Amino acid sequence: MLKNRIQAGILLAKKLLKYKSENTVVVALPSGGVPIGYCIAKELDLPLSLVFSQKIGHPNDKEHSIGVVGLSDYLITKPRGVSKSYITKEVQLIQQRLQQMKLKYQHKIKMQDFNKKTVLIVDDGMVNGHTLLYAIRLIKKSKPKEIVVAVPIASYAGIALLKEEVAELIVLIIPPFLSTVDEFYKKFEAISDEDVMVYLEKRNQQQTIIYNQMTRNKEPFLPQKSVNIV
Repeated sequence: MLKNRIQAGILLAKKLLKYKSENTVVVALPSGGVPIGYCIAKELDLPLSLVFSQKIGHPNDKEHSIGVVGLSDYLITKPRGVSKSYITKEVQLIQQRLQQMKLKYQHKIKMQDFNKKTVLIVDDGMVNGHTLLYAIRLIKKSKPKEIVVAVPIASYAGIALLKEEVAELIVLIIPPFLSTVDEFYKKFEAISDEDVMVYLEKRNQQQTIIYNQMTRNKEPFLPQKSVNIV
């Protein structure tokens, strides 16, 4: 059982130390993956970016994913018993939401070139893996050096889906059965758009401070370890 996303991010960062390099970028899935991405980026002193995608929930259970939507396309994985009209409506609503998110966050995100870089994709958990699969295939279009996925909790099905798609898949907890991610967190609060912007802005400020320190001093500046946004 994890205390919260902050603890999950710090624990994952310890398993990602070998990827600490100026040629590495952390990419979080909004919104739940952002606190985890923030912690990893801070602990490893890496830039933090976002990939815009969101699952489509089943009409009878929104937590049960039947597919994933990106800014310009979508993938339906479990359409049985779901009408075309529902899918069309949900895709339109989600893409509108993603566009709004992109516009809102774009001034808080430093644009990253993934070409020939190691990309660490992170989220707060993986039930079936389809949302992460979309993110992986989207980022592959930029021809990165390698892609690594790091999540606190994952199902065996999700791992099987992704393991051939990435250089490494890092997971803290693999339960025998996983229906929802939140059952493995003591605290699993909703992450608002405002929360996301705070994380992004805070990380940008930290990188600016580090850069200024390094240009002023001969000795490198080492950021203090933190377990929360302060």
